[in-house]
Amino acid sequence: FCRQVRQRSQLRFAQRAGQIGAAGADAPGLGLIAARARNKRSALADVTTREREVLAAVAEGKNNAAIAQALHLTDGAIEKHISSIFSKLGLSEEEDVHRRVKAALIYLSEEREPEKR
Repeated sequence: FCRQVRQRSQLRFAQRAGQIGAAGADAPGLGLIAARARNKRSALADVTTREREVLAAVAEGKNNAAIAQALHLTDGAIEKHISSIFSKLGLSEEEDVHRRVKAALIYLSEEREPEKR
């Protein structure tokens, strides 16, 4: 009996959250998968507001000097921000991967899907 009550309350919770239809007829585990996808931690979660501004400029194709001028910072400050961004995104130096491009792609993919933040 307790198991049925728990399952019913979970079903109602899932229905209210919009994870499954009113009849609960969706594929088994679909609600759990949807919930996990919504709770996925953003790759940009640890990036500061200033680093996000720098990353946005990188995504626009600007070089460090142009970013520094636009944000009224020194070239050295921009280098430090970019280094911190790479670290927070887990982008280590690799011979066949351009970290700046990869960081821009991560930024752009998350900016297109704001509901995941």
